[in-house]
Amino acid sequence: MEDWSKAEDQRQAEYKQAQAQHEAKPKEEKVLPPPTPAIGEKISTEYFQYIKKERHWQCQEAIIRHAEYGIRAPGLLYGTNYNDDVYLRFTRMSPIVNGDGNKLLAGDEAEAQNAAGTWVGVKYTCTVNVNTLEVRDVFSARGRFTN
Repeated sequence: MEDWSKAEDQRQAEYKQAQAQHEAKPKEEKVLPPPTPAIGEKISTEYFQYIKKERHWQCQEAIIRHAEYGIRAPGLLYGTNYNDDVYLRFTRMSPIVNGDGNKLLAGDEAEAQNAAGTWVGVKYTCTVNVNTLEVRDVFSARGRFTN
């Protein structure tokens, strides 16, 4: 019985020590987003990364729903991921904010299945409003972007 109480006391002491260390860590400050570009302004790389981080999953989900028969893309580490497990890469953007306050995220590292069951390369875009960060529209079409 005494061994159990010593072990319990030791566990309690370790817990209190870990809790004190956690409370002593400085709190992470919230990182402010880069300045929002105005209509017609160039979009900085920092703002592109910010939009991509903030709206990647919403854009991806909308594109997956847009693919009628299925979509696949290279996996993060290896292999190929399909439909709900797919990770779409947005590697391009519109260089300036459009007149309606939107910007375009785009990529072409995916394949969609057509009605015949054949996998064909597709390019995909996602339109995001720069002020509200709302996903406005998605589009996918057969083919690849040219440089």
